[in-house]
Amino acid sequence: MNADLKPDAYYLERCRELVEEKLGWGSSAAWSQADFQEAAEKILGATGISLSVTTLKRLWGKVNYSGSPSASTLNALALYLGYENWRAFKLQLDAEETSAIPEHHAPVSAAVVEASQPASKLDPSSLKSSRLWVPYLTVLLIVAAGILFYAAKEKEAAPVLTGAIEFNSEPLAKGIPNTVVFNYNLSGQHFDSAFIQQNWDPGRRERISSENRQHTSVYYYPGHFHAKLILNNQVVKEHSLLVPTEGWLGIVEREGYDKPLYILPEQLTDGGALHVSPQLLEAKKVDTSKDYAMVYTNVRDFGVDADNFTFEAAVKNSPEAGGQLCQEVRVLIDGEQGVMAFSLSAPGCVGNLSLNFSDVGVRGKNKDLSAFGADLSEWNKLQCRVKDKHVSLYLNDRQIYTLTYTKPVGRVMGVNLKFHGAGAVDYVRLLDGSEKPVFEDGFAAVVQ
Repeated sequence: MNADLKPDAYYLERCRELVEEKLGWGSSAAWSQADFQEAAEKILGATGISLSVTTLKRLWGKVNYSGSPSASTLNALALYLGYENWRAFKLQLDAEETSAIPEHHAPVSAAVVEASQPASKLDPSSLKSSRLWVPYLTVLLIVAAGILFYAAKEKEAAPVLTGAIEFNSEPLAKGIPNTVVFNYNLSGQHFDSAFIQQNWDPGRRERISSENRQHTSVYYYPGHFHAKLILNNQVVKEHSLLVPTEGWLGIVEREGYDKPLYILPEQLTDGGALHVSPQLLEAKKVDTSKDYAMVYTNVRDFGVDADNFTFEAAVKNSPEAGGQLCQEVRVLIDGEQGVMAFSLSAPGCVGNLSLNFSDVGVRGKNKDLSAFGADLSEWNKLQCRVKDKHVSLYLNDRQIYTLTYTKPVGRVMGVNLKFHGAGAVDYVRLLDGSEKPVFEDGFAAVVQ
């Protein structure tokens, strides 16, 4: 059946089955919170795409939600499964099913066999039955032709490139949101289609013309991205793009909202700590009785090698100050080439936790992460020390875990502290490989 005729629920169900098969954890009916957390980290590690645990649980029917998945979410799942985007996934699924149809329609072959018998032995009822299949076969042939046509469009001929291609970019402003201007020159190149893709997400492609030399695009989230120039569906050039914050920025994550809610720097300090009160969130129309996350982010080139550095912070997530169930705190260090992430939670929720350092992941479901349980109603000191890709994690000056990864992370390009609830940060400190401070913020009246 054509992709335009099948309901979206059909493709989503097949997508879920394939994701479960790739993860190899068995039926999602038995998945825990930790499984969905690890699935999100697996998708992030494989694609560079961050999907929230709540988003995944909603897709798997664990959370009541009447809306439809966003295009970027569907593209992320397709990319994780090895497809260029959601449309390519649907086309391939239809193509595979169409190629299998002749093997599974016995009535058609039976009619053909009967028709090959001498005319004197033909049963009128069988002739009538065989005629009924003619419209069906006609529809199948039309659908197959359509699929082949669109598949051919997806696989455009390789562009003919002559000489160097200019492709660079520069943000036009400071802070977020930010408009980025892309400069390009496609003179002398031969191609049928041209796009600029903001980042990992194929849904963020925007068509460009060879007659122009510039294209602008709005970025609503800060971060370190890899912008791509795509000709005839092939990436011909890409470059790193840093969309920084102006110091610390608060971002509220809520389900059902495509655009982020920003908390500005002047609203982030409270009693010498980085904190947003539940009252301020409610004033901004955030329903604090429902699941939400508060992310404190600082994106810049910190000029320190993530494979040899120290991160230190003091955090808490008290229910009295807006902390939600399990009081989880997650630290994410964005690097040029990878991500580092680790969490704390209330002791009874450590089975939901996970660690991710470049190419190494640890899940609370099959590893004892009880050392990451803490009384988050009080301040807790976190340290992450990395020496030649060997990680040592400390909680309140006590070593609680070590691991070693192999794939370089590169320079630190962003520090993110994500709380389930409002959370609070007393200070953040970064030191280079020689223990020399390169960044420190104690969150006085003015946030740096």
